[in-house]
Amino acid sequence: MLCGRRVSIAASLEFVRILSASRSDDAARMNVNERKIAKKMEASSDVAAAASSRFLWTLVLVLINFTNVNVFSAAQSSTGRLLFEENFDGESLNKSIWKREIKIPLEPDYEFCVFHKHDENLELKRGVLRITPSLFEDIYGEDSIYIGQLRLADCTSTSPRECSQQASSYHVLPPVISAKIITKDHFEFRYGVVEVRAKFPEGDWLYPEMWLEPVYKSYESGSANARIDLGRSRGNALLTKIGDTYKDYGARMVEFGVANGTGNEFHEENVNKLRRNGGAWNKEFHIYKTTWSPKGFSFHVDGQLVGKLLPSENSGWTTYTEEALDKLTTPFDEKFYLSIGLGVGGVRAFPDGTQTRSYVKPWRNINAKAMLFFWQAKTSWFPSWQPNQGARTALEIDYIRVYSLD
Repeated sequence: MLCGRRVSIAASLEFVRILSASRSDDAARMNVNERKIAKKMEASSDVAAAASSRFLWTLVLVLINFTNVNVFSAAQSSTGRLLFEENFDGESLNKSIWKREIKIPLEPDYEFCVFHKHDENLELKRGVLRITPSLFEDIYGEDSIYIGQLRLADCTSTSPRECSQQASSYHVLPPVISAKIITKDHFEFRYGVVEVRAKFPEGDWLYPEMWLEPVYKSYESGSANARIDLGRSRGNALLTKIGDTYKDYGARMVEFGVANGTGNEFHEENVNKLRRNGGAWNKEFHIYKTTWSPKGFSFHVDGQLVGKLLPSENSGWTTYTEEALDKLTTPFDEKFYLSIGLGVGGVRAFPDGTQTRSYVKPWRNINAKAMLFFWQAKTSWFPSWQPNQGARTALEIDYIRVYSLD
C-alpha cells in the first residue's frame, strides 16, 4: 500500500531501477512515451493508435519483481508524480499487484454473471488485457443454470451467498461467466489522477466495470458499496426509452460518476457525454481520465471535459463550485483500490423501460426473476455477441496510470 507508508513486498528481485526525483517533467514524460511507442510497434493492427497524497513523498521506491507493473513515487509528469503504471506487457497477470476477484456478485448490482478464474475469460495478448464473457452452459452443460449448484472453491468474498448457490425454481445460477481483477492489499491510494486507455465491450447488456473501491467497507457507514466509476458505456448499439428515441443510453453515451449507500439508500450520481453525430465509444480505444481531489471529481475523455462532481450539503453532489462543500466526506476521503471487470445486465446499469433495436429490455430491475427473464431472452441478445455480427465483446485495457495531484 502506497499512502505515506513503507512498502514491503515479499518477492524476488528481478531488477532494480531507481527513479530520480530530479528528472524534469519532460524527461519523465519522454520515458513513458518511449515505452508506449515501443509497445505499439509490436501491437496488432486491430488496436487503435489513436492521490494527491496528503503527504509529500520523499522515498525513492525501487521496482521489485514488477515485470508488467511499475509503482513509483518520484518520477515526474505534467500531471503529477507517477504512482502506478500497468502496461500488461507480460504473458500473465503480475500476481504481486493484481488478484482475481472470484465471487457471485450480489449487492448492489446483482450482475447476471459470476466472476470466475477460467483462463478463457481473461488473457494478456500483445500488451492488452482482454476480459471476455462466456456462457455458463458452454462449460457446465445445458440447463445447468436451472438444476446445478455452483461452489467457488477460491471465493474471495466473505458472504456465503457470493461463494455458493443452488439453482431452484426461478432462482437460476448466473448464466454468464466473466472476470474481474483488483489491486486490493497491493496498491491503494487516496486522491490522484487515474488514466485508463480502454476499448469498451460490444454486445447487448454488456458494460465495463472500471472502478475505484474503498479499502475499508462498512455497512454502518454506508461505504460497503461505494465506488468511483472511471468511465463506462453500455454495449447496446442503441438503447432508448420507449416512446422517446431522442436520448440514447447505449454505446454512444459515456458516463462517469460516484456511488454510495446500501439497499434503498444506494445512490449514484453521474456525468455523461453523448456523441449524437459520432460513433459509439466502444468501436475504438479512448483515454478515460478521472481526477479525484479533496474537493471533488472531474472527468475527461480524450482530453475533453465530460463533467465535474462536487460535494453538496443539500443534494449530495453538485456541478456548481459555489454550492460545494470544502471537502469530500467519508468514504471518498479514504483509500481506494483499482477494480477492473466486465459486467453483464444486473439491476442498476440498464434503465427500465428501454428498448434496443427491435426488442424491449427483457427484465425489470426490481423483479426477483430478473436474471431468469434475461436468460429466457437469449435469442434476442446473444446474436449481438457473435463475431459474425462484427461484435467484439471483450473489455480491452491498454494501460492504467495513476498520478499524484502535485
